[in-house]
Amino acid sequence: MSHYKIKYEALDIETIWDNDVAKPFSVGISNNNNILYFQTSIERIDSFELLEFILNTCKNNKVYYVHNLTFEMYCFLPYLQKFNIDYKLISADKNIYSGTIWYKNKIINFRCSYRLTLLSLKDLAILAEVENKHIFPYKILNMKIKEIIKVKEDDFNNVEEYKSFIETHGTCVNIYKILKDYCKNDVYITKISINKFWKIIIDSGLTINTKILTAAKLSILNYFKNNKYIKKKINIKFDRVLRPYYFGGRTEVFGNPKLDNNLILHYDWSGMYAQCMCEKVLGGEIYTSEIVYEIKQPGFYYIEFVQNLEYPILPIKYNNKLMFMNGTFSGWYWFEEIILAMENGVIINKIEKMLTAQYYDNFIEDFIKINNNIRKKGGLYKQIGKNNNNTFYGRLGMGPERLSEEILNKIDNPNKYVKIVTINGIYIVYTKKEKSISNLTVSASITSKARIKLYKGFQEIIKTGGRLLYSDTDSIICEYHKDSDVLDKKIGEVYFDSKNNDTIIEDAVFAAPKTYALKYKDHEVVKIKGFNSNPSFDIFKKTFYEKGFISTINKEWNKKDMVLKIKNNVKKTSLDNLDKRTWCDNRKDTLPINVSHYKNKI
Repeated sequence: MSHYKIKYEALDIETIWDNDVAKPFSVGISNNNNILYFQTSIERIDSFELLEFILNTCKNNKVYYVHNLTFEMYCFLPYLQKFNIDYKLISADKNIYSGTIWYKNKIINFRCSYRLTLLSLKDLAILAEVENKHIFPYKILNMKIKEIIKVKEDDFNNVEEYKSFIETHGTCVNIYKILKDYCKNDVYITKISINKFWKIIIDSGLTINTKILTAAKLSILNYFKNNKYIKKKINIKFDRVLRPYYFGGRTEVFGNPKLDNNLILHYDWSGMYAQCMCEKVLGGEIYTSEIVYEIKQPGFYYIEFVQNLEYPILPIKYNNKLMFMNGTFSGWYWFEEIILAMENGVIINKIEKMLTAQYYDNFIEDFIKINNNIRKKGGLYKQIGKNNNNTFYGRLGMGPERLSEEILNKIDNPNKYVKIVTINGIYIVYTKKEKSISNLTVSASITSKARIKLYKGFQEIIKTGGRLLYSDTDSIICEYHKDSDVLDKKIGEVYFDSKNNDTIIEDAVFAAPKTYALKYKDHEVVKIKGFNSNPSFDIFKKTFYEKGFISTINKEWNKKDMVLKIKNNVKKTSLDNLDKRTWCDNRKDTLPINVSHYKNKI
């Protein structure tokens, strides 16, 4: 029997662009079984009309989910300021998680459904099994909009959307009517999906706390509901010791294809971090020791070491980047990663300290198994289980001393804040409150275990005659001779499944981490860090080997002045800027960077 009753409503606004500023043009609001819709006019777009409809329609003490609350709230902030409406927004880095507006003795609450589900609205509709999200030609939404228009291909994101739209509506349309249907459809999807989402959470016994705003908070509270061994929070002094050595995933370029008759293969670990969380981690009280003779007891060790390897193992922070370099270094490292390094020729000069705990066991394994069983049910269950797994270690590793952020229209007591920033009459305020959940010993060991898995994958590929080309946290791209017998068989944990359409690559070019081009039999993948539109594979490859530059016009959201704007920024990047390794052999291979001695401190 379900313990959940539908209780959340939904809201969605559509905007038009006045030059580069987004302005609210229409709104849909759910009310029990109805969806109310209101559209203003171009002439009255800067008036109180639309905002007044929202404030009068929304119910007192009701929660309204909005799928991208940051976008909606930034659109309305100038109007809330202009008409002196009181509000408080809970935010982080100016991204809005929830908001409260006070109006005529009403308290109206908003939450962001994306932050809880981590799904696009299109994918949310699919997994919740509600009607599909509609297609709309967003590019026509500007101050020159007319009710009857003729749409063209350039008005859409891609040709597939254009064809689907005209198949349903034709090319000459009443765009106001279609906008109304589109907005109401978004409201319907948000309301039905978010209530289904919460129903699963409550009925599955994950939590009864319906005030949770994010997937990460849901995961962490669900775990600690039953945990007896992992401490919710470690002493701040231990966090300060380890935090400079909290290293992430390994993303590196090792080379480019060079064999005449080759086989380029891609492998992606499925749920790598969930697998790592099933391994043993520290639990109970944390303590340190300065009397250490060997790397044996589970924990972190402060060591001085020398590594001189083709693929260095122990990472360092160098110029604010995660690097894998050769030389003499020192720092805190997880014992399993140190042992792997020693087995492969890294020399430990000194062991100065150890940080360990009472217990070492599989304290997270049952939690992962429960989440995996939830995932097996499919649909929204799959996403909830996935979110619980994927957000857990990251949330547990967040700093306990980070500031809490709010956005306000007025301040009653400035002394309660450690920092106040004022922008266009809007206050961004910060309070210092030590967080109640933060255990870096667990998170740092899990990221270390992931790097170990990846490195062992490197070794298996090299052992079977492969050349490493690229790695990205939980995936490897490599090159074999064409006749190598490596498809559809286990190579350690690596398995090149020929049935997956992203396993076999016809050609590839790697310029830098997060900057590469892949050519498959029936499609291309081109990624350039910082770009949201990319060239073709052939242009990328030609430019790379000519050591040239790639330029694009990036459409970028800007909320710097607390006003939502979109800018067309010209972005230019060199494809000759690899800085984690050194090119050799005409950019077909790389070598590790060597430094003589570097004290690995932040």
